[in-house]
Amino acid sequence: MKRKKQINLEELPPELTSSILLRLGAFEILETAQKVCRSWRRVCKDPSMWRKINIQIPRNIETLKYDTEVICRNAVDRSQGGLLEIDIDGFVTGSLLTYITDRSSYLRSLGLQVCYPMKRKVLVNAVSKLPLLEELEVSYSWTKLNLKAIGYSCPHLKTLKLNCSSYERSRRKFDADTPPPAYWEQTNKHWLRRHS
Repeated sequence: MKRKKQINLEELPPELTSSILLRLGAFEILETAQKVCRSWRRVCKDPSMWRKINIQIPRNIETLKYDTEVICRNAVDRSQGGLLEIDIDGFVTGSLLTYITDRSSYLRSLGLQVCYPMKRKVLVNAVSKLPLLEELEVSYSWTKLNLKAIGYSCPHLKTLKLNCSSYERSRRKFDADTPPPAYWEQTNKHWLRRHS
C-alpha cells in the first residue's frame, strides 16, 4: 500500500493559497486559516484578499465567544480602502456601518442582513458616503426607511432589495392589501425611471 505524500502548506505558491482562501468567508480566514502557517498569514494580510468580504457567523458556534464587530472591522481594515463588496449576516450596528462606509468609498455592493435596530439616519448617512454604490440589500426590522433619501444619495444604484421582518401598516399610507414596497414603487416612479 502506497503512503500518501504529505503536502507542506508553507511551500504552496501564494496564488494557490489565495485561491484556496478565497473560498472561505472572512470569519473563517481571520479565526482559523491565517493561523495555519506563516505563508498563509502573509497571504491573509494581502489587501487584494479583502476586495470582497462575506461575513457570516456560523450558527453552530458560540457567538458570545467572538467579538463579531471587531472581526468585521479587522476585515475592512485589511482591505486598505479597496473594499468593493461586503455582505454581513447577523450583527450590523450603526457604529459598524459607519466604520465600514468611512473606510470604503469604492464600495459597489452592500448587503446587511439581520440588522440591529439603528436610527434611520445612520443608513442614509452611510450610503451617502458611497458614491459608486450599485447594489444595496437590507434586511431590517424598524418600521420606516427613507427610500427617497437613499435613492438620491446613490445615483448609480441599480439594485435595491428590502427584506422587512416586521412593519406597521398605517391606514393613511398603506391600503390593507398593499405591502410597503408596492406603495414605495407607486409613489417614487420618477426615481425608479431614473435608476432602471
